[in-house]
Amino acid sequence: MFHLYKVILFISLIFTYPAFGVSISVSLICDNRAIPYNFSQYSYDPDITIKFSSYATNPDYTFKEVMSKVDSDIVLEDDSVADISVCKSNKGKTIKISNYLYDPDFTIKISNNAYDPDYTIFNDSKILTTEEVISIIVLRSFNDID
Repeated sequence: MFHLYKVILFISLIFTYPAFGVSISVSLICDNRAIPYNFSQYSYDPDITIKFSSYATNPDYTFKEVMSKVDSDIVLEDDSVADISVCKSNKGKTIKISNYLYDPDFTIKISNNAYDPDYTIFNDSKILTTEEVISIIVLRSFNDID
């Protein structure tokens, strides 16, 4: 089942720019073009739960943080022209992120020096963390299947 998620995520990342797969713009203001997401560590009924670990032995996805957007599959920048525009809000899909979840929907490994990662990511945002951006991407691919 998780292989299907990887295929959907890969297809969604592939068709945007030749230099990288997906560009994401982060905004402080949730206007009509920005998709709102709610990040809560304490939510009892989140739309998705994601465990992040740099030492996961069998993660669903492995992401490598890179220092250049030319080398990345996913580029995140604040208030830029991009494929996807997102914002933090109390509304929208709720994502629960933790390092200590039991039985999460997804387990994701993030590393600066991962060997053979599934995806590379460049984060130049002051608004969202790398974990939050990856959560949005995973949630979008997860919702495409449901």
